[in-house]
Formats: sequence, structure tokens, C-alpha cells
Amino acid sequence: MPSPSAVWPLPGLEGGRPGEPAAGGPSGPQARPRRRAKARFRLGRGALDALRLSAFSLVIVTLTAVHMYLGPLQHARPSFTLLILVAALMVLKPATVRWANLREGWPPKVVGGLLFMAVGSAVFGLSFGGSTRFIIEIWWKVLVFFVVLTVGLRHVKDLAVLIWSYVWSNAILFILSVTVLELEPTREGLGRLEGHGMLDANDIGMVMLMGIPLALLMVFNSGRVGRAIAWLALVGSPVTIALTGSRGAMVGLAIMAPAMFFALGRIKLAVRVGGGALLFLALALAAPSGYWKQMSTILDPSKDYNITTEYGRIGIAKRGVGYMLRYPFFGVGVANFPRAEGTISPIAKRREMEGLSVEWIAPHNTYVQVGAEMGIPALLLWFFMLYSGTLGLLKLRKRTPAEWEYQSADRRFLRDACLFIPMSYLVFAVTSYFLTHAYTTPIYILMAITTGVVVQVRRELKIDRAARRAQRDAAMMPTAGPGAPLTAPVQQLPPGFVFPSAPAQ
Repeated sequence: MPSPSAVWPLPGLEGGRPGEPAAGGPSGPQARPRRRAKARFRLGRGALDALRLSAFSLVIVTLTAVHMYLGPLQHARPSFTLLILVAALMVLKPATVRWANLREGWPPKVVGGLLFMAVGSAVFGLSFGGSTRFIIEIWWKVLVFFVVLTVGLRHVKDLAVLIWSYVWSNAILFILSVTVLELEPTREGLGRLEGHGMLDANDIGMVMLMGIPLALLMVFNSGRVGRAIAWLALVGSPVTIALTGSRGAMVGLAIMAPAMFFALGRIKLAVRVGGGALLFLALALAAPSGYWKQMSTILDPSKDYNITTEYGRIGIAKRGVGYMLRYPFFGVGVANFPRAEGTISPIAKRREMEGLSVEWIAPHNTYVQVGAEMGIPALLLWFFMLYSGTLGLLKLRKRTPAEWEYQSADRRFLRDACLFIPMSYLVFAVTSYFLTHAYTTPIYILMAITTGVVVQVRRELKIDRAARRAQRDAAMMPTAGPGAPLTAPVQQLPPGFVFPSAPAQ
């Protein structure tokens, strides 16, 4: 009988390249190609429909604020307009979205849990009005933004469009940083990029770092034009990071670089070393005056104001831990950390008694922000998100067969995504220690991307399991003789044929 692999090929993967086995076919050493398939991932026609194009533009406008340099669009509120447009398209064309993503992926559950804790913090925190106003006026847009990105991921090509929107944002931020954004001198004599939209220089550094692994993902899975755009974003990222003068971004880069080096073990050592040297060279050439002096303070923080002053990051973090212990379940309330600093903190009481001004200051640490404002359970949920986005995705990649590397471009893309996206989470985990980003869009974009990866990988694994069961059932079919099936199809019986066991007519 024919081999089960010939009878039951994996759906949608029957046409391998010449010289390669069909998907679902033999997977032994002789059947497996030694190299990855050269076929590149392509979006194809119809990938950018109205909904996907609107979401693509929404991500770019949100991350880059490029509309501020486009004349009349400067005051047109394109982010809000595009968000309403995407929501309307979802209602008018329900077939273009997949609501099941909210149920099948873990990131929507994390976001839902954070929303529950945020509502509880508003009720039990310092100021119900302050927290409620923040949720209604600001955070709801981020939550809707996350939902529309998540449910818009029907298949792998939709996922690629969303990742491309972040890579394009990195490329645009690089162009803006070397053309229209100016360097503002600091007290230490360092020139840093001016604040841009909702982001300051440190925020831009974090956004660019998070985009480097995504740009690498598209370098390995795109055609010529796509690779050119991805390389622009990739090389432009260290240039922009240097111009931000962000020490947090430098720490994130120092941690991400070796992680990426070892994660890309399949790439030749010389290529990895050369690529790393190229990115470092781009950063070194773009570094403004005073940059390396500023970076040297990372190794000698004894004179850093963040350590020596009570309003430095260390002092703020210590008081934030105090708020967590005082309000362990729901925190002081969403967006109420500055209020806590100005009203209930030990430093506020002391400075009031001394007749000094009291600063209502932000936490400058995402972990402190989450734990102090929404409680310890929310902080544990935040840690779960970071764990699932890094080690969780790497474990999911281990569940994918190595054959995905050559079965199809879609499957290769998903397998690579499980390798590169954890690096973006790692960067966020490091840089957010120095920044306040519990309610801003970058991490929610990354969680939407992760939802698409998790759902699509699980779907493909389910197809594989079904195909293996079918192959196993076919292999167990009884036979009447060597290689001969027990019964032949009726259409193959000769006219007048009578089985020997049947009575004569």
C-alpha cells in the first residue's frame, strides 16, 4: 500500500520545493534538507485591506507621532481618528476580525486581569476621581488599541503586517532623529534628542531597542525590498539610541546583544560578529559629544543623582515599596503615585514641616508603578507576562518541529518569531526598570503580536497532531497480503467478478 505520508500530507503544505519532501513526508536524516528553504515570506495581494492598512497606520502614528511634521495633519488627531476608523471597520466587516484570539491567547487574559486590578485600585485607592479620570480619558484608548490589534490577526500574514508596522516605525523614528529632531544640551553638556510626541529621549531609546529583534525577524523572512526596509530600521536603531543619550537604553543594548548572539547560533560566527560590529560602529559614529562620559557613569554610579538624592530613582523606588506594603491588594490607585508622593510619603510630611515644596513625582520604574498603583497581585501578573513573553515563547518554539524550517514560509516565520520576540520582551523588562510604561502602547503592541504568534503556532501544532493521527490510522489498516489492501475500490473490480466466498448465482 502507499506510504501514509503520501496519503495524508499536511493540509496546505503539499507542494515542497524541488528536491525537498512533501510536508508530512519522511522526516529522517536523508529526507530533511540541510538548509532552510530559500523561499521568502511574502504578504501577497489582499494582505493590506482597509482594516489592516488602518491598523498599520495607527501603530506608526502612535509610536512615531510623524503627523506632527505633516502640515495640516499636525492638529488632526490622527491616532484617535484611525482608532475610531478601525473600530468601525470591525463592526461593518466582522469577517475581517477573529474575536476568538481574545479567548485563545494568554496576553488578553493578562490585560483583562490588569484592568480588573485597575478598577479595584480606583475604588480602594487614594483618589477614586483621579484614577477613574485616568482610565476613562487615557487608558481606555490603549486598551481598545490592544483589542483591535489582537482581533485583527486572522492568520500569519496579518501578524506579519502588525510586525511590519513596528519595524516601519523604527525606520521612521530613525529618519526623524537625523533630520528634524534637534539635540537639547543637558547640564552635563550632553546633547540629547528633544521630546517627541508622547515620548521623551529615554522612551524613544526603549522603543528602538524593542524594534531591533523584530527588524531582525523580518530580515530573515522577507524579500529584497522588505530586507532593505528592515536593514534601515536595524542600522538606524543604534544611531537613534546614541542620539537619545539614554543610559537605560545602553544597559538594555548591553544585555540584548549577547542574548541575540547566542540565540542566533545557526548563523555563522563570522556573520554574527560582523553584524554586531556593524551595529556598534553605527552607534559609535552617531554618538554626540559627551555621550561616552555619560555612559561611564553606569559603571561609577556613586555620584549619580538617582542614588544620592531622595528624589532619585532609588529613593522613589524605596517609597514605592512602602506604598505596596501599605496598600498590598489594590495599591494607591492607577495614576495616583504622584499623589502618594505629595500627600502620604514620609518625605512629603517632613518637607511640609520644614516649609519646603513637595514634588508630585512619577515612579520612574514600571515595576514600582504597577505594584504601588495596582497592588502586589498586579505586579505578580506583570511578572507572569514578562516570563511568558520570554521563556514561555522559547518553550513554545521547542514544541515546534524542526521540519517547520522548510515546510513553508509561514511556518518558518512563526518558528523564528518565537525566537526573536522574547528578545523584545527582554529589552522591555530591562529598560522599563528605569521608565514608567505600565499604561503606554509599546508593551501592548508587543502583547498583541504575541497573541497572534501563540494562537497561530498552536493552530499549526493542532494540524500536525491531526495529520499524525491520520497517518497512524492509515498505517494500521489491515491488509490481505504483502502490500495489498483487504478490499479494493469497487470501481477497480473487473466486470462479472465474484468473491470466492460468495454463493454462486
